[in-house]
Amino acid sequence: MKISHVSLLIGLILLSVLGLSAAWEFALEELIFPLVAADSEKAAQTGRWQIVGMATIVAALALLVPGLLLRHSIAARRRAEQIADRSASQLRLIIDAVPALIAHVDKDRRYRFGNKQYQDWFGLSSEQIVGRHIREISGEPAYRLIEKNIDMVLSGKANTCVDEVPYKHGDSRVVQRSYVPHLSQDGTVEGYFSVVIDISERQRVEQALKESEARATYAEQRLVEAIEKASDGIALYDAEDRLVLCNERYRAIHESISDLIVPGVHYEDLVRAGYDRGEWASSNAELSAHIEQRLKGNKARVPFELQFRNGSWTETRDYPTADGGVLQYLIDITDRKRTEEALQHSEASLARAQRIAQLGSWDWDVLSDTITWSDEHYRIFGQEKDFFLVTYEKYLTLVHPEDKESFAEAVQRALDTKTPYDARYRIVRPDGMIRFVHDHGETELDDAGKALRMSGTVRDVTEYQHAEQALRRSEGSLAKAQRIARLGNWDWNIVADEIYWSEEHYRIFGQENGAFAITYDAFLSLIHPEDRDSVKVAVRDALEKRVPYDIEYRIVRPDGAIRLMHGLGKAEFAESGRPIRMNGTDQDITERKHIERALGESEHLYRELVELAPDLIWVHCGGTITYINPAGARLLGAESPYAIIGKSARDFIHPDCWDAVRSRIERVTVDRLP
Repeated sequence: MKISHVSLLIGLILLSVLGLSAAWEFALEELIFPLVAADSEKAAQTGRWQIVGMATIVAALALLVPGLLLRHSIAARRRAEQIADRSASQLRLIIDAVPALIAHVDKDRRYRFGNKQYQDWFGLSSEQIVGRHIREISGEPAYRLIEKNIDMVLSGKANTCVDEVPYKHGDSRVVQRSYVPHLSQDGTVEGYFSVVIDISERQRVEQALKESEARATYAEQRLVEAIEKASDGIALYDAEDRLVLCNERYRAIHESISDLIVPGVHYEDLVRAGYDRGEWASSNAELSAHIEQRLKGNKARVPFELQFRNGSWTETRDYPTADGGVLQYLIDITDRKRTEEALQHSEASLARAQRIAQLGSWDWDVLSDTITWSDEHYRIFGQEKDFFLVTYEKYLTLVHPEDKESFAEAVQRALDTKTPYDARYRIVRPDGMIRFVHDHGETELDDAGKALRMSGTVRDVTEYQHAEQALRRSEGSLAKAQRIARLGNWDWNIVADEIYWSEEHYRIFGQENGAFAITYDAFLSLIHPEDRDSVKVAVRDALEKRVPYDIEYRIVRPDGAIRLMHGLGKAEFAESGRPIRMNGTDQDITERKHIERALGESEHLYRELVELAPDLIWVHCGGTITYINPAGARLLGAESPYAIIGKSARDFIHPDCWDAVRSRIERVTVDRLP
């Protein structure tokens, strides 16, 4: 029993000894209940009830001493009663200050007392409460709830409970209700004392705390589950670098040392054991450097990559905890490493392909005016990668002065119109060498349509340019030769029925390039009607019998002029034997045929004149007679020219005249003198 309780009982005993029934009744009503309240309020009210107990003792002694000395003195008795009254008033003030609803109810369940808190709770005065039934004050719903507790206490049994009570003059509240029976001197229940403490706020706090703890527990469980299900290895080490916990993935990654991964093992011991068991492909020096870095406290600064013997890779990331430990993540970066290797291989292949193709790539950040070149781009321009920072202005300095303006216009036009550009220009290398390049770029825009960057390729086309120039010269020479020879070439795609003609071919046929759609039937329509069938036969034989196409035929020009043509061609065949192409030439031989005809006629006339001439006419080659006319043969004594042909001219010339004749022949042969 507490000191306050002992003091209170002593005071009550003294009052009982004095036989002051009024004081005893007051003590029952005003002092026993504070004892109950003190139990309910626990230590918070200990100080107050000590005051109550001491006051009771003082009151009792104040009555006892005068009673012993002046037992028969009425004045002394009155003074004692006055002291007791003052003590009771003080106790009443204390009870009203207690933060609980305190009441005294008689056996008829009517209030005999309700403290200040009780009055405030129901919004009633003491006069409105005293003498009224509990049901009237609390309301029917609340009374039905507390009725069983009242029945119990009126049977002499104290009881306490916590529940939510729907009071008549207020909201439902969670309260702690305590009931103590009020017993008479003979043990009869006279009523009871009740204390009601509003614990709604405490209940809410406790409930909130429970919910918070539940959420924390749930979050902790989910966190543990998430860690366990994580695809990365996760481990927690303490300030001494000893393992606290880890997930199964962490053990699975360290398969060869999984038996050593238990709480309390030192991180360095795990790493050393892994190296000794051949788990990692990384060198011992690399592992030692990693461990030393951890020990120095650089735990979250430098990720460490480890390659395992099976070819897989992990990245170790250490994050320091507030207590000096380490939260370690092991991330499987095998796919990333393979991607990086593939990317490096791809970049190497691209660089090799660019080098072979003499093709460089570039990217221009228009806003920052920085240009990135590929290695081949630097090589094409003869620049050193580490010593030449590329900007647009610097790029312009590399363009040939005669091409700079046109190049700048092409770039600006691409930026203004947001369209690709294609330019061919010359550059000047640092050694003075001039190279031709073909540049193609495209513009990238932001959401507002503003140019952000341009990217593209540049190809060294110097050799191509030279070849193209040579080809143009060759084509020019060919065209000139074709014009001189009046020879045109053609190519017939049999599958598509498309025919290509050279410019001279168009000129020979009197057609305009681009204005005449050339097909096989269109070609036949230009042939003289009398020669058309023979051309068809020649073409068919070339395709079916695979014989060369060689034919002379006439064409009719749009102006009605007839030209004589000599066509030559050859067919090409697929592996199946199907003809797929035929190409060849057509030569205008009209003038040649006219000349041949004229020459034939002239030769016939000339031969008649020589044959009928009365003089010696002969032709010799190297001194051998190859022709002699009939008159000459007769002059030399032969019956026929054939008797002379084949013999030496010296046989028919006098020896004295031979030197002069020979000298004359040599002059005619060398100097072509008459």
